[in-house]
Amino acid sequence: MLYVLRLTVTSLLAFLRSLPSVAAHVLDIFCVDALDAAAEASVPAFLYYASSSTYAAMFLRIPQYLATTEREFKDMGKDELIRFPGGPPVPASDMARSVLVHGTWAFALRTGHHARSPEAKGLLINTYEWLEARAVGALRDGACVHGRPTPPVYCIGPLTLEGEAKGEWHACLSWLDAQPDRSVVFLCFGSLGAVSAAQLKEITHGLENSGHRFLHPDKILPAASGARPGRAPPGGVPREDAKKGFGAEDVGAAGGRGHAPQVDLDALLPEGFLENTCR
Repeated sequence: MLYVLRLTVTSLLAFLRSLPSVAAHVLDIFCVDALDAAAEASVPAFLYYASSSTYAAMFLRIPQYLATTEREFKDMGKDELIRFPGGPPVPASDMARSVLVHGTWAFALRTGHHARSPEAKGLLINTYEWLEARAVGALRDGACVHGRPTPPVYCIGPLTLEGEAKGEWHACLSWLDAQPDRSVVFLCFGSLGAVSAAQLKEITHGLENSGHRFLHPDKILPAASGARPGRAPPGGVPREDAKKGFGAEDVGAAGGRGHAPQVDLDALLPEGFLENTCR
């Protein structure tokens, strides 16, 4: 798909030139090659990051980091931490799959896209500054891009899709309204996010040990789904399951969880977890 997008640059340039006036051109990070068309048409181009500013800071820094080592992330393991400006250290083996191994097609595309990001006139990021002050500060201070200026950073989030349901007030929102200000940790991997049973156990241990109230919609990856952790099964989540979301019985003094009817949560989660968090 990314190669196909690259082939559209010539057509895009012709289209931009056919318009009487274009104030700006907003590109997804996967369409970074369209920067060439925008530059040739003298149209200011902005790159949109649908992910967080921490993600942007990390991947803008990766080209410089890789220039200092020949080691691959996959060989470093979980014990070696990769440090990036503006964010927490990341275990090397937990880096994105596309950059774990050097020399692959995915590696070249992913690193190449982010290496070109400084060519944009600005970076539009789906976040707000209060949420990610460290990462936004690192980007604006130029700590993530080596040897060239960082474009202006604009926090334009959070951008979300409007839900299909209208006029419904979910039980988890009533529970959330009843909590003290700034007392709840919200953990969500997005509409396409899914975790394996082993990952869910680690997450629940962390949430429980944090000692804080939390809200965590979890989508568990069925063993036979054919999908990998981090993605929902092929074809997405069944519509009827997606609509279930949180139930009143799933919200308690310590937090909430989502439904996964196809698995036995009591068998997956640490002993006593459901009793402690859903009462």
